[in-house]
Amino acid sequence: GAGSAAAPGAAAVSDGSVAALAGSTVLNISITGASISSPPVVNFTVSNENGVALAGLTATDLRFNIAKLVPASNGEPGVWQNYINTASGGAVQGSQERSAAGFAFGTLVNRGNGSYTYAFATDITNPAANPCPAPCTDADGKALNIAYQPNATHRVTIEQANSAYPKSAGVHDFVPSGGAVTRRDIVLTSTCNQCHGE
Repeated sequence: GAGSAAAPGAAAVSDGSVAALAGSTVLNISITGASISSPPVVNFTVSNENGVALAGLTATDLRFNIAKLVPASNGEPGVWQNYINTASGGAVQGSQERSAAGFAFGTLVNRGNGSYTYAFATDITNPAANPCPAPCTDADGKALNIAYQPNATHRVTIEQANSAYPKSAGVHDFVPSGGAVTRRDIVLTSTCNQCHGE
């Protein structure tokens, strides 16, 4: 879908925060919550190095992604599986929602005072609305499972991509059904200590 700036009733930006954005050396993106009942929705705030709320970001400044943690199995570590994907070079690779040609983009609402809400365009809960691109395998030829799993740990990421502002990103882990978040262990410490000193 096409990008959308602010929804009706959203706060207008009249506080000079666009100038504050350009003069900032740090942008802090803090994801304050995420939920999934159809397309995912994420709430976040943006501030600069001085803690000043920045309300001037637009759809073209931001990129959004969501993934699930596939648990470790058969001696392999757990991996993050993107829900938003594209076919490339005979395999499927993770993609993102962004306001650019060839990408989906949902609705970004500027709520004022550095607070925003983004509703994804992709309904990850509906297999018909989010099919796995053919060949539905990774670069190693392993089959991918992008089916929505509400009991799995999920990760929402937001990347600020306007080169006029400092690079920044926000990350938020949660379990849609409300369970405890599982952390991704790449290698267990006990496994490392079998060959190396502690």
